[in-house]
Amino acid sequence: LTNTLNDQRVQILTNTLTNNSQQNQCKILEVIIEDTTDDSVYKLLKLPFLHNIQECYCRLERISVDLCFVILQLLNLPIIKVLHLSAKYLNLIDDSTNSILHTDKYSELETCIAMNSTLLEMKLQCIFNDNPIITITSVINGVTRNKTITSFSLEVYCDSPP
Repeated sequence: LTNTLNDQRVQILTNTLTNNSQQNQCKILEVIIEDTTDDSVYKLLKLPFLHNIQECYCRLERISVDLCFVILQLLNLPIIKVLHLSAKYLNLIDDSTNSILHTDKYSELETCIAMNSTLLEMKLQCIFNDNPIITITSVINGVTRNKTITSFSLEVYCDSPP
């Protein structure tokens, strides 16, 4: 399944896949999501059909999104083996005003990666308008502790100083 999605197309895809989720046995998802709202992305990531996905190739462009949440949702797919996530020109949504929730979220990301027993390959390519250091640190720490990941690639470019 490959498509470039904006807000309207995300809604159509969400409705279609929700209505046909029993028939859908997709194992590979290739999707480009651009110029849409964070709410549309979150709805898409919670669709039941994603539970069959073993390989996910996802590109997010020019949206405001909580990258930590997106990565967590993709890593929580029950049989995910390959995750390639490209995030370009994101405006990161962060709830750092609530320091307890903020810390828990990044600890959860690190632990989720560390404990994931199905993930074999992870690739992140990121170009940010904002500083992603906490998310990236959590990813690196999680991968370091993971016993099953055999391939990890990380490219990060940031327009703002770290």
